[in-house]
Amino acid sequence: MSRAFRIIVLALTTALLISMPLASPAVVTVDPGAKVSAGKTIIGTGQNLPTLDSTQAWDIGSEAKDQVIAYYTDGAVARDRRDLVSSAKSWTRTWLKETCGSLKPAAVKACDAAAVFDIDDTLFSSYSVSSTNSPAFTYDPERSMVAETTCELPIIKTTRNLLKDFQRWGMNIFLITGRSETERKETIKCLNAAGISGWKQLTMRQTGDKTPASSYKANARKGIEATGVEIGPSIGDQVSDMSFGYLGRGFLMPNLMYFIP
Repeated sequence: MSRAFRIIVLALTTALLISMPLASPAVVTVDPGAKVSAGKTIIGTGQNLPTLDSTQAWDIGSEAKDQVIAYYTDGAVARDRRDLVSSAKSWTRTWLKETCGSLKPAAVKACDAAAVFDIDDTLFSSYSVSSTNSPAFTYDPERSMVAETTCELPIIKTTRNLLKDFQRWGMNIFLITGRSETERKETIKCLNAAGISGWKQLTMRQTGDKTPASSYKANARKGIEATGVEIGPSIGDQVSDMSFGYLGRGFLMPNLMYFIP
């Protein structure tokens, strides 16, 4: 990881103290890109995790499994989400005032200010599925697909409320997800059912697209800004949700289950 890449830890939690005995984990170098390294800070918790790979299952081990379950069930993850969202709201208010000259919704709309949100483990939680896979926290692509398309994944209310706050402030909302374009109809249905509507655009992967998530999402943000929109916050659970620029600041939601480069 680049020494210039800074992650500001909002709360020292068990997330940073977990010792994870991994079974042959892939080692991936995080490269947030020169623009991020030059000062576009990513705010959030750490991400010392094995890579999510549909071709190779991994097991975080029984001791780590128990600690991860505790993190997600004893209130720690909820606290970290609240802290992260509070920081995102504070920074975005300042950014809007500087960018649009006013915090009034009409002024924010007029200056085409936008926020980007990831979907999985940002708006919807996959914990209930991942923790009950066999072994726990291994990746089952078929089960994940079913959960995504049948609206089985519960909404993360803290992040949904942030999205709705941004909308009330007059911001355009763009959704960028690694889900396949083939899931568009079902994804929109689940978003609507969870009370998430009124967004400007939903970007999904085309069938067969193998571009790394970091490049795929940066290109999507570049395309959004090419229309005259200015992106402030990018909210996601992966560093790849906010790498390589085309944003004001990244806000990294806690995820102790997997890492996507």
